[in-house]
Amino acid sequence: MIRTEKVTFTSNGETIVGTLYLPEASGKHPAVVTDGPLTSVKEQATGNHARAMAERGFVALAFDHRFFGESGGSPRQYESPSAKIEDLHAALDFVAKRPEVDDDRVAVLGVCAGAGYAAGVVATDPRVRAFGTVAGFFHDAVQQRSWMGERFDPALAEAAAAKQRYAETGVAETIPAVGKGDGRKAATIGGAVAGGAIGHHVEKEHRGNYASFRFVVEMDDGRTYVTEQGDTNGLRRGDRVAVEGGEVVPLYR
Repeated sequence: MIRTEKVTFTSNGETIVGTLYLPEASGKHPAVVTDGPLTSVKEQATGNHARAMAERGFVALAFDHRFFGESGGSPRQYESPSAKIEDLHAALDFVAKRPEVDDDRVAVLGVCAGAGYAAGVVATDPRVRAFGTVAGFFHDAVQQRSWMGERFDPALAEAAAAKQRYAETGVAETIPAVGKGDGRKAATIGGAVAGGAIGHHVEKEHRGNYASFRFVVEMDDGRTYVTEQGDTNGLRRGDRVAVEGGEVVPLYR
């Protein structure tokens, strides 16, 4: 059995709230800080991965970034990569000081966009001895411009104007995190981002003491997405699926 502990620490003067997952065995353990997809909170992908890592002997931390969940900061729902990288450094500070942690064995695990934030930490923080990703997304401005085409520059101008209005009025303007079509949103559901169909049968593989299931998804844009997870979610060959936080799930739920 693992146990959990609600914890707090600070990042840039704001209170960060997290859940620490602790293995049953006593003594010092390796540790892992988890980071998750765009706009996610600790009860979602990061908490699930942290629990799984604790079951395998790690002290694992899932936390809400500034502006999200139970953590402080404003404006709310502000997706700031630089702030998230600062939060991850603060999370490493916190974890390294825990008496249950062997501070010479600290890792970072990033899921989806969290892998990109985590990469910024791994590149600059020598305390990180291992780095793992699950369906990692590593943001690249050149690639983003290619994806968005003629919408790229207007979107940047719109964001800069909204930031200026917030500085002047204190009123934050928001857009949906995800959506369909060409409307205002941070990411697109379907097509190149999330939509596809299972192109091969699910293969069951045993890794140590647990089973994993491999999915090969033929994306709508012609790409192939391969992932492994601990649950089939009832999916079969030919099912329409989406990829959420690195997990293959039914597209229509």
